[in-house]
Amino acid sequence: MAIPKVNITYGNGNIGSVAPSEDGTSALIATGQTVAGPDKVTIGNAYVVYSLDDAIALGIESTGVNALPHKDIADFYLFPENEGTPLYVMLVSSLVTMEEMLDKDLTYAPT
Repeated sequence: MAIPKVNITYGNGNIGSVAPSEDGTSALIATGQTVAGPDKVTIGNAYVVYSLDDAIALGIESTGVNALPHKDIADFYLFPENEGTPLYVMLVSSLVTMEEMLDKDLTYAPT
C-alpha cells in the first residue's frame, strides 16, 4: 500500500553520506590560538594537513587551547581511507565572527 506524499529512493549504501565537493577540496576555519615555537600553527595562516598527526605536529592537540579544532580534524580523519586526504586548516581569533570567516571579500575564506 502506498503512503501518500512519501517518495522512497533506493540507493547503493549511501545512507548518511555527503556528496563530494566539485573541486575535491576540504577546508576548516575554526577558532583557536597561536602555538609558540617554530613550525607551529599561527592564527590567520592557512596550513594543509594530510593526517591527524600533521595537525598535532602543528600544535593542534587534544588538550589545551586548540582542543576544539583538534576534535574536528580527528573527525575528518576518523576513517582510515581519509588518511592522506588534504585538509586546509586555518585558525582564527575567537573575536572573528562566522560571517567574517566566510566573507569572500575578507582574508579568511579566500586564503
